[in-house]
Amino acid sequence: GIDIRTPFLDSLAEDGVFFEDCFSTSNITVPSHASIMTGLSPKEVGIIDNITALSGGAETLAEAFRDEGYYTAAVLSTMHLGHDNSGLGQGFERMFTSTQDKQVGQVSIESVREIFRSEGDQPVFLWLHLFDAHAPYLPPDEYRNEYYPRDRNPYTQGSGITDGNRAVWDKRLRDLEFILCQYKSEVTYLDALLAEVFDTPAFEDSIIAFTADHGESLGGHGIFFRHRGLHTS
Repeated sequence: GIDIRTPFLDSLAEDGVFFEDCFSTSNITVPSHASIMTGLSPKEVGIIDNITALSGGAETLAEAFRDEGYYTAAVLSTMHLGHDNSGLGQGFERMFTSTQDKQVGQVSIESVREIFRSEGDQPVFLWLHLFDAHAPYLPPDEYRNEYYPRDRNPYTQGSGITDGNRAVWDKRLRDLEFILCQYKSEVTYLDALLAEVFDTPAFEDSIIAFTADHGESLGGHGIFFRHRGLHTS
């Protein structure tokens, strides 16, 4: 029921197994990813923030694949997921970690290509993490008007911006609809990137698991452009 174009993800849902009723274990990046990689809750691994690292004694998905003969690699688009901070490098033979808070998806895609240029014939377990659909919402120029009218100026037209939802990355904006449209543009941009990655011979017989660590708050419960608080609906 949302006007957003994700043809690649739609095709995954149509051709694969689609889980309609899922819950994130946490609305914080590192704890949620620790759960994804271990199958354990934040309470079990003892991580409830972005500055606590996973214990070296934890068993991870990457270690399981490595022990079965897979070449294990990770491409991470934000610096706080790096092993030194998160401990999530366990089991990975190669890990590309962003040196920035938010790395553009296209840069991460180039790292994926580098991995497959060097891995040879060994089967691969790849963790690709993309971060574009996260504030600040700054899609590439060609996606800027994917959902927002080209003839409308968000700096002089529109409304809805208050002190509670002002975009801290661009305080001159006055149209709330523009910011929400930029979020959707980021999602459509990432969908195109994923199609670009997986529509290659290297992934012809692959199993692809797509998920998110948490969502963004886009006005629900009066919260904008961040992820905090727990709510039943």
